[in-house]
Amino acid sequence: VGENFLYDYSIINEKISPYELQGQFDFPLYGALRDALIPAQVNLSNLNAFVYSSFIDYQGISDLDWSKEGDAANGTLMGNFLGNHDVERFSSVAAGDASGDGCQAFNAPLVAQSSDSSIYQRMALGFAFLLSVRGLPVIYYGDEIGLAGVKDPDNRRTMVFEDGQLLSDQVELRQRVSAIIHARNDFPSLRRGRYDAFHGEPGCLVFLKSLGTERVLVVLSGGEGCNATVTMKEGYGFQDGESLTDILSGTDQVTINSSQIVLTEEPWSVRLYHMDTVK
Repeated sequence: VGENFLYDYSIINEKISPYELQGQFDFPLYGALRDALIPAQVNLSNLNAFVYSSFIDYQGISDLDWSKEGDAANGTLMGNFLGNHDVERFSSVAAGDASGDGCQAFNAPLVAQSSDSSIYQRMALGFAFLLSVRGLPVIYYGDEIGLAGVKDPDNRRTMVFEDGQLLSDQVELRQRVSAIIHARNDFPSLRRGRYDAFHGEPGCLVFLKSLGTERVLVVLSGGEGCNATVTMKEGYGFQDGESLTDILSGTDQVTINSSQIVLTEEPWSVRLYHMDTVK
């Protein structure tokens, strides 16, 4: 994975070939994630729009099968990330502490760690998305705990490993990221499956990842929760009366009735609903 710090796929793809880079950091996806999740009022539907406009439609993947590569970047594996060493930390930008490009003055004080719980919850949604779309997840150290930091070198501050030195929100974020990573390891559809949008609005995004007979319905909820009736698309074998259980909690369930499910999700929740009868 290489890097061109650019938000233009046409230029990024110029450096990808069998004789050059096999993939690059996906700055356009990174930009879309921040645009959707940095504002206190998130817009999750923009993430779905980005997937279709920049991946599926742009690369000509008409059957939505992300195990295949489109013409624009054949044979590539892009790096999905929420932050890196060249940008200000998500948590500090969301807290309003961003200080712009360039480097900090020598010995400038470190920006304080934000106590705004919604920032860490928004980051959990971001990780859930980038860990379930096509590409190679890359986690910059500290982002799994929402580590603070503005421009260089503050964005490279010392890592904090001890739970006693972390806010409870930071510990919870790390636990949520870890759980999603374990789910990604256990369910190949989250890594390589087809993406198909089932429902999209600013505060609620629902998309299916499917691979073979495995199907996982990803549900991301904004700050108002997700209350929606979602029609289960044909062609995936969904049957009335079947239940789907959340992989992360192991208990939350939804049942298909009249080819629909009714979602009543809590604010800032991530659900990975898996069909019980198929694995």
